[in-house]
Amino acid sequence: MTLFSNLHTASSGLAVAGTSMTVIGDNIANVNTIGYKRGRASFADSFPVDVSYVHAPISIGTGAYVGGTSQIFSQGALKVSNNNLDMAISGNGFFAVRNGGEGIYYTRNGEFMMDKEGYVVTPTGMRLQGYQSINNVVQPNLGDIRVPLGDISALNTTEVTMTANLDADADDSTTPLGDINSNSYDPNGTGVTYGWTTGATNFVEISTAAAEADFATSVAIYDTLGSKHDLTFVYEKTSTNSWTCYVLADASEVNDGVSVNSAGKETAIGSEGEAFLLYTLEMEFDTDGTLTNYTPTRNPTTDWKFIGAEDSPTLGFNFGLDANGDPTGGAVTQLASVSTVTSLDQNGYGVGNLTSVTVKSDGSVVGLYDNGQDMLMGQVSIAIFDSPTGLERMGGNIYRATPIPGEPSYGLAGEGGRGDIFGSSLEASNVDIEDEFVNMITAQRSYQANSRVMAATNELLRELVNLV
Repeated sequence: MTLFSNLHTASSGLAVAGTSMTVIGDNIANVNTIGYKRGRASFADSFPVDVSYVHAPISIGTGAYVGGTSQIFSQGALKVSNNNLDMAISGNGFFAVRNGGEGIYYTRNGEFMMDKEGYVVTPTGMRLQGYQSINNVVQPNLGDIRVPLGDISALNTTEVTMTANLDADADDSTTPLGDINSNSYDPNGTGVTYGWTTGATNFVEISTAAAEADFATSVAIYDTLGSKHDLTFVYEKTSTNSWTCYVLADASEVNDGVSVNSAGKETAIGSEGEAFLLYTLEMEFDTDGTLTNYTPTRNPTTDWKFIGAEDSPTLGFNFGLDANGDPTGGAVTQLASVSTVTSLDQNGYGVGNLTSVTVKSDGSVVGLYDNGQDMLMGQVSIAIFDSPTGLERMGGNIYRATPIPGEPSYGLAGEGGRGDIFGSSLEASNVDIEDEFVNMITAQRSYQANSRVMAATNELLRELVNLV
């Protein structure tokens, strides 16, 4: 080999040191990039040249070259953000995003937002992929995660569930509510009971019924229009272990299913505050306070409806037993303790407006509505690869699958070796500035040393020329 070849050897050293500085500079420049994975340059020695075979093969290297660059997919620190749709993966995996018809890409950058159509997208408009939800049930097909931006329809109440205790020491010697109930409203003279009254034409006030009862409570329910109605439950102890519960609605909100005014609009049975009896619930308890018999009676037997809503609604009351003696939700007991309600719930709700969206640890995207309902919009998928280092860097903090890592495997967070998802969080860059500065010093000294080799070789060549 000649001195001239030594110049090329030193030059290759300068090239790899320069490349190393470039990678280091790229890492430092992206120290604040969300989800950025630091790069690393790999170097290798060039093909050696055989110079002698006298006693044994003698080879001299011809320098170094850049063998390739790769991303280091170590975990970055998680930090809290103020955007509910921001996500961070703690562990293995990538978010899958779709760029229109160009295919699927992968990223660790969990900066997401909603576009004008409700799709969850990256800052560049790529749509987040996951499993869509229909009626709160996650579907098996992968697709764009979308949050419906409109209101949710109302759901009428069909069941009321109560957990309560009725005081076993309540007085059963008088039953004023029984007397009130015996005189019913019959506006058409047909003998059909339409309500709960104190006379032939006047309803009792709800407040009066509640005051005279041994115990009273109320719950709000919803009709098919999403209108809210208050039901009042008044309890009267009728014998040692027997109670009657009267379920009352406001008579100003109820129509008999027939009566209309001159304009054809449905009219109320009574005035505001007057009690209309919907159901009579007979309950019997055993000597340890357990409900043993439950008999509901719909009263009146003819149709009734909330004004403008669906005809003849049917309500079920879960007090611990149904009419057949089978267990239900809720539990009403009779113990020697003050009458009280510990839980009272119903399954209806009014029209709801979307107020916010949140992401749970399993990747569920949940819409929160001002009617108190939570609706599952979809579930974020996580893609994993056998060899993520083979992904091709595309810029914009996204990667493209290549034959090296193979096909991705999609699944849910926390399953099959996939990491967990943290909502309202972001993964910081995994660049360690201290390490980069150490690498920078090493690359700088390498560049300087190769420069000295080149300078020394140049001096030798000058001496050689001077000898001629």
